[in-house]
Amino acid sequence: MQSNNLQVILKLNSLEFCDKFPGTVLQPGFIYGKRKVNGVDIPLGWVGEPLKKLLAATSAFTRPLKNLPGSDLFLAPPVSVDDLANAVVKAVSDNDIFGTFNIEQIVSMAKN
Repeated sequence: MQSNNLQVILKLNSLEFCDKFPGTVLQPGFIYGKRKVNGVDIPLGWVGEPLKKLLAATSAFTRPLKNLPGSDLFLAPPVSVDDLANAVVKAVSDNDIFGTFNIEQIVSMAKN
């Protein structure tokens, strides 16, 4: 019985999920920060922070491309693990925060 429920949940998109299970869905893209693999720190910020700045600087040129299918995979700005953690804490601690949040909304929620 549990596997059937899991299959139903996996087939739902985020809007359907929120209708059936009220809560919050955060949809970050690339998450950067420090990651430890086999005891070695991998500083993903060295890639994520410059990429975020590059995408912000070229947004005037890349904005028309955002309508193309799949472009969100390449043009979505990276999110800091700290911003994501702050957004998660706010979503968990504030009952008024629910629904689906995209990258810009996650960063905004983290800053407020």
